[in-house]
Amino acid sequence: MTVRDAAASMRHSRVLVLSGEIPQTRLAGAIVLHRLFADYPSDRLFVMGPRAQDGAELLDCPYRELWMPLRRFEQTRLSVHKRSLSACGLIPLPSHDRVMRMLGDFKPDVVVCVMANTPWMLTAERTARKLGIPLVLIVHDLNEEFEQVFPWARRALFRQNQRVYRSAARRLCVSPEMASYLADRYGERGEVMYPNRSEDLVPRSVDMALMLKDAPRLTLGYAGSLAYGYGEALVGLIPVLREAGARILISTPKPPEKLAQLSLAQDVVEWMPHRVDINAMWREMQERADVMILPYAMPAGRNELLYRTHFPSKLTEYLGLGMPVVVVGPEFAAGVRWAGHSAGGGAPSGAVACTNREELGSALRKLTENGGWRREMAQLAVEAGLRDFDPTRIVEGFHGLLQSVARPHKSPLSTAGCQP
Repeated sequence: MTVRDAAASMRHSRVLVLSGEIPQTRLAGAIVLHRLFADYPSDRLFVMGPRAQDGAELLDCPYRELWMPLRRFEQTRLSVHKRSLSACGLIPLPSHDRVMRMLGDFKPDVVVCVMANTPWMLTAERTARKLGIPLVLIVHDLNEEFEQVFPWARRALFRQNQRVYRSAARRLCVSPEMASYLADRYGERGEVMYPNRSEDLVPRSVDMALMLKDAPRLTLGYAGSLAYGYGEALVGLIPVLREAGARILISTPKPPEKLAQLSLAQDVVEWMPHRVDINAMWREMQERADVMILPYAMPAGRNELLYRTHFPSKLTEYLGLGMPVVVVGPEFAAGVRWAGHSAGGGAPSGAVACTNREELGSALRKLTENGGWRREMAQLAVEAGLRDFDPTRIVEGFHGLLQSVARPHKSPLSTAGCQP
Protein backbone atom coordinates (compact mmCIF):
# COMPACT_ATOMS: atom_id res chain seq x y z
CA MET A 1 0.00 0.00 0.00
CA THR A 2 1.36 3.42 -0.96
CA VAL A 3 1.45 6.40 1.40
CA ARG A 4 -1.44 7.95 -0.56
CA ASP A 5 -3.48 4.74 -0.32
CA ALA A 6 -2.80 4.53 3.40
CA ALA A 7 -3.93 8.12 3.91
CA ALA A 8 -7.10 7.49 1.90
CA SER A 9 -7.80 4.38 3.95
CA MET A 10 -7.44 6.26 7.23
CA ARG A 11 -10.16 8.67 6.15
CA HIS A 12 -12.64 5.79 6.33
CA SER A 13 -14.17 4.63 9.59
CA ARG A 14 -13.38 1.10 10.74
CA VAL A 15 -16.61 -0.79 10.09
CA LEU A 16 -17.82 -4.04 11.61
CA VAL A 17 -20.61 -5.55 9.50
CA LEU A 18 -22.33 -7.77 12.05
CA SER A 19 -25.48 -8.99 10.37
CA GLY A 20 -27.62 -11.91 9.31
CA GLU A 21 -27.08 -10.66 5.75
CA ILE A 22 -23.44 -10.30 4.79
CA PRO A 23 -21.81 -8.76 1.70
CA GLN A 24 -21.84 -11.46 -0.99
CA THR A 25 -23.07 -11.88 -4.54
CA ARG A 26 -26.08 -14.05 -3.69
CA LEU A 27 -29.59 -12.87 -2.81
CA ALA A 28 -30.84 -9.34 -3.41
CA GLY A 29 -30.12 -7.81 0.00
CA ALA A 30 -26.66 -9.33 0.23
CA ILE A 31 -25.80 -8.09 -3.27
CA VAL A 32 -26.82 -4.53 -2.33
CA LEU A 33 -24.59 -4.75 0.76
CA HIS A 34 -21.71 -6.11 -1.33
CA ARG A 35 -21.99 -3.13 -3.68
CA LEU A 36 -22.04 -0.65 -0.81
CA PHE A 37 -18.66 -1.89 0.40
CA ALA A 38 -17.08 -3.00 -2.89
CA ASP A 39 -14.60 -0.10 -2.95
CA TYR A 40 -14.20 0.26 0.81
CA PRO A 41 -10.61 -0.12 2.09
CA SER A 42 -10.29 -3.76 3.06
CA ASP A 43 -8.17 -2.97 6.13
CA ARG A 44 -11.03 -0.84 7.53
CA LEU A 45 -13.69 -3.53 7.16
CA PHE A 46 -14.57 -6.71 9.07
CA VAL A 47 -17.56 -8.99 8.37
CA MET A 48 -19.18 -11.26 10.95
CA GLY A 49 -22.30 -13.27 10.25
CA PRO A 50 -23.58 -16.58 8.89
CA ARG A 51 -21.56 -18.66 6.48
CA ALA A 52 -21.36 -17.29 2.95
CA GLN A 53 -23.21 -19.21 0.27
CA ASP A 54 -21.23 -21.56 -1.95
CA GLY A 55 -19.88 -19.85 -5.05
CA ALA A 56 -20.62 -16.33 -3.81
CA GLU A 57 -18.09 -13.59 -4.45
CA LEU A 58 -16.86 -11.97 -1.24
CA LEU A 59 -15.05 -8.75 -0.41
CA ASP A 60 -11.31 -8.64 0.19
CA CYS A 61 -11.59 -8.32 3.97
CA PRO A 62 -11.84 -10.74 6.92
CA TYR A 63 -15.04 -12.80 7.18
CA ARG A 64 -15.87 -14.71 10.35
CA GLU A 65 -18.73 -17.17 10.72
CA LEU A 66 -20.70 -16.69 13.93
CA TRP A 67 -23.10 -19.43 14.99
CA MET A 68 -26.46 -18.58 16.48
CA PRO A 69 -27.72 -21.03 19.13
CA LEU A 70 -30.31 -23.47 17.76
CA ARG A 71 -30.08 -21.96 14.29
CA ARG A 72 -30.63 -25.40 12.73
CA PHE A 73 -34.29 -25.14 13.77
CA GLU A 74 -34.82 -22.12 11.50
CA GLN A 75 -35.31 -24.41 8.50
CA THR A 76 -37.62 -26.92 10.20
CA ARG A 77 -41.27 -27.08 11.26
CA LEU A 78 -40.07 -25.97 14.71
CA SER A 79 -38.94 -22.57 13.38
CA VAL A 80 -41.98 -20.74 14.82
CA HIS A 81 -41.33 -22.29 18.23
CA LYS A 82 -37.68 -21.27 18.11
CA ARG A 83 -38.41 -17.68 17.05
CA SER A 84 -41.15 -17.31 19.66
CA LEU A 85 -38.87 -18.48 22.47
CA SER A 86 -36.12 -16.22 21.16
CA ALA A 87 -38.48 -13.21 21.14
CA CYS A 88 -39.17 -13.83 24.82
CA GLY A 89 -35.46 -13.95 25.62
CA LEU A 90 -35.42 -17.69 26.34
CA ILE A 91 -32.72 -18.54 23.78
CA PRO A 92 -29.32 -16.95 24.46
CA LEU A 93 -27.27 -14.94 21.99
CA PRO A 94 -23.62 -15.75 21.24
CA SER A 95 -21.55 -14.42 24.11
CA HIS A 96 -20.00 -10.98 23.78
CA ASP A 97 -16.63 -12.44 24.75
CA ARG A 98 -16.85 -14.77 21.77
CA VAL A 99 -17.56 -11.86 19.44
CA MET A 100 -14.54 -10.00 20.84
CA ARG A 101 -12.28 -13.01 20.42
CA MET A 102 -13.35 -13.33 16.78
CA LEU A 103 -12.63 -9.63 16.19
CA GLY A 104 -9.08 -10.01 17.47
CA ASP A 105 -7.10 -6.81 16.96
CA PHE A 106 -9.77 -5.11 14.81
CA LYS A 107 -11.16 -2.06 16.65
CA PRO A 108 -14.39 -0.92 14.96
CA ASP A 109 -15.64 2.66 14.99
CA VAL A 110 -19.17 1.73 13.90
CA VAL A 111 -21.34 -1.38 13.59
CA VAL A 112 -23.50 -1.90 10.48
CA CYS A 113 -26.40 -4.37 10.50
CA VAL A 114 -29.17 -5.21 8.03
CA MET A 115 -32.42 -5.20 10.00
CA ALA A 116 -33.32 -8.82 9.28
CA ASN A 117 -33.36 -11.81 11.64
CA THR A 118 -33.83 -10.60 15.21
CA PRO A 119 -30.99 -12.54 16.94
CA TRP A 120 -28.46 -10.93 14.59
CA MET A 121 -29.92 -7.47 15.22
CA LEU A 122 -29.78 -8.00 18.97
CA THR A 123 -26.17 -9.17 18.76
CA ALA A 124 -25.19 -6.15 16.66
CA GLU A 125 -26.97 -3.76 19.06
CA ARG A 126 -25.33 -5.35 22.09
CA THR A 127 -21.88 -5.22 20.48
CA ALA A 128 -22.24 -1.53 19.58
CA ARG A 129 -23.53 -0.70 23.07
CA LYS A 130 -20.77 -2.55 24.91
CA LEU A 131 -18.08 -1.00 22.70
CA GLY A 132 -19.63 2.46 23.04
CA ILE A 133 -19.82 2.97 19.27
CA PRO A 134 -22.75 3.84 16.99
CA LEU A 135 -25.01 1.32 15.26
CA VAL A 136 -26.16 1.95 11.69
CA LEU A 137 -29.19 -0.05 10.53
CA ILE A 138 -30.05 -0.79 6.89
CA VAL A 139 -33.77 -1.55 6.63
CA HIS A 140 -34.91 -3.35 3.46
CA ASP A 141 -37.84 -5.31 4.90
CA LEU A 142 -40.21 -5.31 7.84
CA ASN A 143 -38.59 -7.78 10.18
CA GLU A 144 -41.75 -8.51 12.17
CA GLU A 145 -43.61 -9.46 8.98
CA PHE A 146 -41.02 -12.05 7.95
CA GLU A 147 -40.41 -13.59 11.38
CA GLN A 148 -43.64 -15.38 12.17
CA VAL A 149 -44.13 -16.13 15.88
CA PHE A 150 -47.00 -17.38 18.01
CA PRO A 151 -49.52 -14.73 19.14
CA TRP A 152 -48.20 -14.84 22.71
CA ALA A 153 -44.73 -13.77 21.48
CA ARG A 154 -45.73 -10.94 19.11
CA ARG A 155 -45.56 -8.18 21.67
CA ALA A 156 -42.13 -9.32 22.80
CA LEU A 157 -40.88 -9.43 19.20
CA PHE A 158 -42.22 -5.91 18.63
CA ARG A 159 -40.42 -4.61 21.71
CA GLN A 160 -37.14 -6.17 20.60
CA ASN A 161 -37.37 -4.64 17.14
CA GLN A 162 -38.45 -1.27 18.48
CA ARG A 163 -35.57 -1.15 20.96
CA VAL A 164 -32.95 -1.97 18.33
CA TYR A 165 -34.43 0.48 15.81
CA ARG A 166 -34.54 3.30 18.34
CA SER A 167 -31.01 2.54 19.55
CA ALA A 168 -29.44 3.07 16.13
CA ALA A 169 -27.53 6.26 15.39
CA ARG A 170 -28.80 6.19 11.80
CA ARG A 171 -31.63 4.21 10.23
CA LEU A 172 -31.41 3.81 6.44
CA CYS A 173 -34.81 2.82 5.08
CA VAL A 174 -35.33 1.43 1.58
CA SER A 175 -38.19 3.79 0.69
CA PRO A 176 -39.96 6.92 1.91
CA GLU A 177 -42.94 4.72 2.71
CA MET A 178 -40.77 2.45 4.87
CA ALA A 179 -39.32 5.43 6.76
CA SER A 180 -42.79 6.84 7.40
CA TYR A 181 -44.26 3.51 8.52
CA LEU A 182 -41.45 2.78 10.99
CA ALA A 183 -41.54 6.33 12.36
CA ASP A 184 -45.17 5.72 13.28
CA ARG A 185 -44.59 2.19 14.55
CA TYR A 186 -41.34 2.61 16.49
CA GLY A 187 -41.43 6.33 17.25
CA GLU A 188 -38.15 7.35 15.57
CA ARG A 189 -37.50 8.88 12.17
CA GLY A 190 -35.34 7.14 9.60
CA GLU A 191 -33.89 8.38 6.33
CA VAL A 192 -34.18 7.00 2.82
CA MET A 193 -31.40 5.10 1.07
CA TYR A 194 -32.68 3.42 -2.09
CA PRO A 195 -31.09 0.13 -3.23
CA ASN A 196 -27.89 0.76 -5.16
CA ARG A 197 -27.66 -0.93 -8.53
CA SER A 198 -24.43 -2.15 -10.08
CA GLU A 199 -22.05 0.59 -11.22
CA ASP A 200 -21.12 -1.71 -14.12
CA LEU A 201 -24.61 -1.48 -15.63
CA VAL A 202 -24.41 0.47 -18.89
CA PRO A 203 -27.61 1.66 -20.64
CA ARG A 204 -28.02 0.51 -24.21
CA SER A 205 -28.54 3.18 -26.87
CA VAL A 206 -32.09 4.52 -26.55
CA ASP A 207 -32.31 4.43 -30.35
CA MET A 208 -32.53 0.64 -30.05
CA ALA A 209 -36.08 1.19 -28.74
CA LEU A 210 -37.20 2.40 -32.18
CA MET A 211 -37.33 -1.17 -33.57
CA LEU A 212 -38.93 -4.22 -31.96
CA LYS A 213 -36.62 -7.15 -31.29
CA ASP A 214 -39.15 -9.71 -32.54
CA ALA A 215 -41.44 -7.62 -34.74
CA PRO A 216 -44.36 -7.41 -34.86
CA ARG A 217 -44.49 -8.77 -31.28
CA LEU A 218 -43.52 -6.72 -28.25
CA THR A 219 -41.08 -8.58 -25.99
CA LEU A 220 -41.22 -7.90 -22.27
CA GLY A 221 -38.47 -8.84 -19.85
CA TYR A 222 -38.68 -9.89 -16.18
CA ALA A 223 -35.68 -10.73 -14.00
CA GLY A 224 -35.53 -11.73 -10.35
CA SER A 225 -37.27 -13.81 -7.73
CA LEU A 226 -40.84 -15.01 -8.18
CA ALA A 227 -41.52 -14.86 -4.45
CA TYR A 228 -43.75 -12.31 -2.67
CA GLY A 229 -46.49 -12.59 -5.27
CA TYR A 230 -44.39 -11.76 -8.34
CA GLY A 231 -44.88 -15.25 -9.79
CA GLU A 232 -48.65 -15.09 -9.32
CA ALA A 233 -48.61 -11.62 -10.91
CA LEU A 234 -46.85 -13.01 -13.98
CA VAL A 235 -49.51 -15.73 -14.25
CA GLY A 236 -52.13 -12.99 -14.22
CA LEU A 237 -50.40 -11.29 -17.16
CA ILE A 238 -50.83 -14.27 -19.51
CA PRO A 239 -54.28 -13.31 -20.90
CA VAL A 240 -53.22 -9.66 -21.23
CA LEU A 241 -50.12 -10.68 -23.17
CA ARG A 242 -52.15 -12.89 -25.48
CA GLU A 243 -54.66 -10.14 -26.17
CA ALA A 244 -51.90 -7.61 -26.86
CA GLY A 245 -49.94 -10.04 -29.03
CA ALA A 246 -46.89 -9.73 -26.73
CA ARG A 247 -44.56 -12.21 -25.06
CA ILE A 248 -42.31 -12.22 -22.00
CA LEU A 249 -38.78 -13.45 -21.22
CA ILE A 250 -38.35 -14.58 -17.61
CA SER A 251 -35.01 -15.03 -15.87
CA THR A 252 -35.22 -16.30 -12.29
CA PRO A 253 -32.86 -18.20 -9.97
CA LYS A 254 -35.51 -20.82 -9.10
CA PRO A 255 -38.16 -21.51 -11.75
CA PRO A 256 -41.43 -22.26 -9.95
CA GLU A 257 -42.81 -25.74 -9.51
CA LYS A 258 -46.18 -24.53 -8.24
CA LEU A 259 -46.82 -22.02 -11.05
CA ALA A 260 -47.44 -24.54 -13.81
CA GLN A 261 -49.45 -21.96 -15.77
CA LEU A 262 -46.25 -20.14 -16.66
CA SER A 263 -44.56 -23.26 -17.98
CA LEU A 264 -47.65 -24.24 -19.96
CA ALA A 265 -48.09 -20.81 -21.60
CA GLN A 266 -45.33 -21.41 -24.12
CA ASP A 267 -47.04 -19.19 -26.68
CA VAL A 268 -46.30 -16.09 -24.57
CA VAL A 269 -43.69 -17.19 -21.99
CA GLU A 270 -40.03 -18.01 -22.63
CA TRP A 271 -37.64 -18.99 -19.86
CA MET A 272 -34.28 -17.29 -20.23
CA PRO A 273 -31.48 -19.28 -18.59
CA HIS A 274 -30.47 -17.69 -15.30
CA ARG A 275 -26.89 -16.48 -15.18
CA VAL A 276 -24.71 -16.35 -12.08
CA ASP A 277 -23.09 -13.24 -13.59
CA ILE A 278 -25.96 -10.80 -13.10
CA ASN A 279 -24.43 -8.21 -15.43
CA ALA A 280 -24.30 -10.80 -18.22
CA MET A 281 -27.98 -11.49 -17.58
CA TRP A 282 -28.81 -7.80 -17.93
CA ARG A 283 -26.85 -7.59 -21.19
CA GLU A 284 -28.85 -10.48 -22.61
CA MET A 285 -32.08 -8.75 -21.58
CA GLN A 286 -30.92 -5.62 -23.37
CA GLU A 287 -30.28 -7.65 -26.52
CA ARG A 288 -33.55 -9.61 -26.52
CA ALA A 289 -36.27 -7.52 -24.85
CA ASP A 290 -38.03 -4.28 -25.77
CA VAL A 291 -39.51 -3.36 -22.39
CA MET A 292 -38.92 -4.41 -18.77
CA ILE A 293 -41.91 -5.11 -16.53
CA LEU A 294 -42.37 -5.18 -12.77
CA PRO A 295 -45.72 -6.81 -11.86
CA TYR A 296 -47.22 -6.81 -8.38
CA ALA A 297 -49.91 -9.33 -7.47
CA MET A 298 -53.46 -7.97 -7.57
CA PRO A 299 -55.07 -8.22 -5.15
CA ALA A 300 -52.04 -7.98 -2.88
CA GLY A 301 -53.52 -10.14 -0.14
CA ARG A 302 -50.99 -10.99 2.56
CA ASN A 303 -48.31 -9.00 0.69
CA GLU A 304 -50.08 -5.65 1.10
CA LEU A 305 -47.84 -4.22 3.85
CA LEU A 306 -44.75 -5.48 2.02
CA TYR A 307 -45.87 -3.78 -1.19
CA ARG A 308 -46.64 -0.54 0.66
CA THR A 309 -43.21 -0.23 2.23
CA HIS A 310 -40.66 -2.27 0.26
CA PHE A 311 -38.87 -0.83 -2.76
CA PRO A 312 -37.95 -3.56 -5.28
CA SER A 313 -34.24 -3.47 -6.09
CA LYS A 314 -34.98 -4.86 -9.56
CA LEU A 315 -36.67 -1.57 -10.47
CA THR A 316 -33.45 0.37 -9.89
CA GLU A 317 -31.68 -2.11 -12.19
CA TYR A 318 -34.38 -1.83 -14.86
CA LEU A 319 -33.93 1.94 -15.01
CA GLY A 320 -30.25 1.54 -15.85
CA LEU A 321 -30.84 -0.61 -18.95
CA GLY A 322 -31.83 2.12 -21.42
CA MET A 323 -35.25 0.52 -21.98
CA PRO A 324 -38.85 1.52 -21.28
CA VAL A 325 -40.20 0.20 -17.97
CA VAL A 326 -43.76 -0.80 -17.06
CA VAL A 327 -44.86 -1.16 -13.43
CA VAL A 328 -48.27 -2.74 -12.84
CA GLY A 329 -49.94 -3.27 -9.49
CA PRO A 330 -52.11 -1.71 -6.79
CA GLU A 331 -51.77 2.04 -6.53
CA PHE A 332 -50.46 1.82 -2.95
CA ALA A 333 -47.39 -0.27 -3.91
CA ALA A 334 -44.17 1.72 -3.43
CA GLY A 335 -42.90 0.89 -6.93
CA VAL A 336 -46.19 1.94 -8.53
CA ARG A 337 -46.24 5.15 -6.50
CA TRP A 338 -42.72 5.98 -7.65
CA ALA A 339 -43.53 5.18 -11.31
CA GLY A 340 -46.60 7.41 -11.18
CA HIS A 341 -44.65 10.29 -9.65
CA SER A 342 -45.04 12.46 -12.77
CA ALA A 343 -48.82 12.41 -12.29
CA GLY A 344 -48.29 14.30 -9.04
CA GLY A 345 -46.49 17.16 -10.75
CA GLY A 346 -42.94 15.97 -10.10
CA ALA A 347 -40.21 15.04 -12.55
CA PRO A 348 -41.14 12.25 -15.01
CA SER A 349 -40.38 8.83 -13.61
CA GLY A 350 -39.53 7.22 -16.93
CA ALA A 351 -41.83 4.30 -16.14
CA VAL A 352 -45.41 3.56 -17.18
CA ALA A 353 -47.58 3.01 -14.10
CA CYS A 354 -50.63 0.76 -14.55
CA THR A 355 -53.07 -0.05 -11.75
CA ASN A 356 -55.28 -2.53 -13.61
CA ARG A 357 -55.20 -4.90 -16.57
CA GLU A 358 -57.06 -2.49 -18.86
CA GLU A 359 -54.40 0.19 -18.39
CA LEU A 360 -51.70 -2.42 -18.92
CA GLY A 361 -53.27 -3.69 -22.14
CA SER A 362 -53.51 -0.14 -23.48
CA ALA A 363 -49.88 0.57 -22.55
CA LEU A 364 -48.66 -2.63 -24.22
CA ARG A 365 -50.49 -1.80 -27.44
CA LYS A 366 -49.04 1.71 -27.51
CA LEU A 367 -45.54 0.38 -26.80
CA THR A 368 -45.98 -2.12 -29.64
CA GLU A 369 -47.14 0.42 -32.19
CA ASN A 370 -45.20 3.57 -31.31
CA GLY A 371 -41.42 3.34 -31.60
CA GLY A 372 -41.03 7.05 -30.89
CA TRP A 373 -42.81 6.65 -27.56
CA ARG A 374 -40.66 3.66 -26.68
CA ARG A 375 -37.55 5.76 -27.30
CA GLU A 376 -38.93 8.67 -25.27
CA MET A 377 -39.74 6.41 -22.31
CA ALA A 378 -36.31 4.75 -22.54
CA GLN A 379 -34.63 8.16 -22.35
CA LEU A 380 -36.78 9.24 -19.41
CA ALA A 381 -36.02 5.96 -17.62
CA VAL A 382 -32.27 6.54 -17.90
CA GLU A 383 -32.64 10.11 -16.63
CA ALA A 384 -34.89 9.08 -13.73
CA GLY A 385 -32.55 6.25 -12.79
CA LEU A 386 -29.61 8.64 -12.54
CA ARG A 387 -31.66 11.21 -10.66
CA ASP A 388 -32.97 8.90 -7.93
CA PHE A 389 -30.74 5.81 -8.02
CA ASP A 390 -27.28 6.92 -9.17
CA PRO A 391 -25.12 4.15 -7.67
CA THR A 392 -22.02 6.31 -7.29
CA ARG A 393 -23.90 8.96 -5.34
CA ILE A 394 -25.60 6.37 -3.11
CA VAL A 395 -22.31 4.64 -2.25
CA GLU A 396 -20.43 7.89 -1.65
CA GLY A 397 -23.26 9.16 0.55
CA PHE A 398 -23.22 5.93 2.55
CA HIS A 399 -19.45 6.05 3.07
CA GLY A 400 -19.71 9.68 4.12
CA LEU A 401 -22.46 8.81 6.58
CA LEU A 402 -20.28 6.11 8.19
CA GLN A 403 -17.43 8.59 8.54
CA SER A 404 -19.61 11.33 10.03
CA VAL A 405 -21.47 9.11 12.46
CA ALA A 406 -18.23 7.70 13.88
CA ARG A 407 -16.39 11.03 14.05
CA PRO A 408 -17.63 12.02 17.54
CA HIS A 409 -16.50 8.63 18.82
CA LYS A 410 -13.04 9.06 17.34
CA SER A 411 -12.50 12.67 18.41
CA PRO A 412 -10.56 12.95 21.71
CA LEU A 413 -12.01 16.45 22.23
CA SER A 414 -15.65 15.35 22.10
CA THR A 415 -17.55 13.93 25.04
CA ALA A 416 -20.80 13.75 23.10
CA GLY A 417 -21.20 11.26 20.29
CA CYS A 418 -23.84 8.93 19.03
CA GLN A 419 -25.66 6.96 21.68
CA PRO A 420 -26.57 3.44 20.47
